[in-house]
Amino acid sequence: MLRGLIAANQRSWMSATGGRRDELLILFSETPPGPEVLEAEARTVGCWAVSPDPRLDAHLRALGFEPGWQPHWMTAPAEAGEVDPRVSEPAEVPEYDDYGQSLLALTRQRPQASFLLLAREDGAFAGHVWLHVAAGIGGLYDMFVAEALRRRGIGTALVRAASARAAGLGIETLTLNAEAEEFWQAVGFRSLGHGQTWWLHRA
Repeated sequence: MLRGLIAANQRSWMSATGGRRDELLILFSETPPGPEVLEAEARTVGCWAVSPDPRLDAHLRALGFEPGWQPHWMTAPAEAGEVDPRVSEPAEVPEYDDYGQSLLALTRQRPQASFLLLAREDGAFAGHVWLHVAAGIGGLYDMFVAEALRRRGIGTALVRAASARAAGLGIETLTLNAEAEEFWQAVGFRSLGHGQTWWLHRA
């Protein structure tokens, strides 16, 4: 059940952010892609599954796909709490490039589904995380802390702020695709297991 909601949230986030022009993503489809996907003009075609699937694996390998990285789905309850004063929801972020500015525009859409939590240390950009609300859950995306400012509690502060924001919206569950798994466990997330991706790269 929760994995299905994760898939829906991930699809919504990727749709909102637009993806790459030279990449075609088939996200959590109930129908395996057919041979026509080989005619796509994209240089890279990716297929995501919420769980490992031997039948889908065999099907995609026959089409020339190769197995890729495995998303690690994790979850935690959204909890209200005090927000670290270093974290805010800014309307403007001068440090962002054009792509960052296009993402920032998501925060101005109505109804709003995407929320930027940004940290500053002595006025300098220190890190950010995105909270995206879809399918009744809050997905955390693009977590980043500046390397020179790590181990100062900034990552934890960002997660706590996103959790409080989600709780304030009536969201009870947070999910994410973890990379730094030990960090996420330390801030209260538990594993739901792994998904699977497959990729077809063209010359």
